[in-house]
Amino acid sequence: MIKFSDFINEKYAAKGRKKEWELMIDWYMPLTPSILKDFEIFVPEAYHVTSIASLKNTIKIQGKRVDLPTFTRGSRGLSKGAIENAEVLLKVEGYSSFSSDEDFESALDRNGHRWLHPLKDKDYVVNNKFSTKIAPIIVKKYNLDDRYSVPSMVKAMNGKEKGEFVKFYYEEAKKLITKSLIDDIKDSMSRSYAGDYDNDEILLHNFKIKEIKVINDSSSEYSAEENIQKISDMGIDVQGTTTRHEIESLGRK
Repeated sequence: MIKFSDFINEKYAAKGRKKEWELMIDWYMPLTPSILKDFEIFVPEAYHVTSIASLKNTIKIQGKRVDLPTFTRGSRGLSKGAIENAEVLLKVEGYSSFSSDEDFESALDRNGHRWLHPLKDKDYVVNNKFSTKIAPIIVKKYNLDDRYSVPSMVKAMNGKEKGEFVKFYYEEAKKLITKSLIDDIKDSMSRSYAGDYDNDEILLHNFKIKEIKVINDSSSEYSAEENIQKISDMGIDVQGTTTRHEIESLGRK
């Protein structure tokens, strides 16, 4: 299971990510933009923290239906980074079909889409109102004895059969995912322990980068000026600097 904070430094490489069918046989709930299209809203301003090494990858997925984790309320955790040191703050706008008042846990598939684990929200809403609902539908479709037979069946499928299974799962998921379910999940997440990551989380797709700022931190390996030069050498314009304190304070005034 991967926490939002682990994706501050997105690389968008498929290596190490699970295939869709692998998440489906564990009854994850998909958060793909196409599945949640009916709930899509425009977000005029949000933020994303990343590393210089990951910046080009983030720029490449602008305008695509791939979700970028963003926030409007900062936190101590976000200001420091996770896998790598946070070096750049992006101001973005885009479209969102799923958000939460609190940081939430999600898994990332090979195509850059996020999924919710059935047992990670406080009240097990995903499990009780999605996973246990879709399981018998799959069991009936494939004439199985019970849900525990699903993993072995899917693993034994050939590529074409797995593709058909994935398509069917998505179709049934779209029927089950309603506004009421989304609201219940958000409410459950809002009462989960956040720790240093008490920021909100907004998944943005078809996003546009409006501003790029380098994080100015005296404890960093390189100065802000050196990092600005690195980014400029990549052919990318920088609009100034910010601090970790400012990131932590975003949306809290």
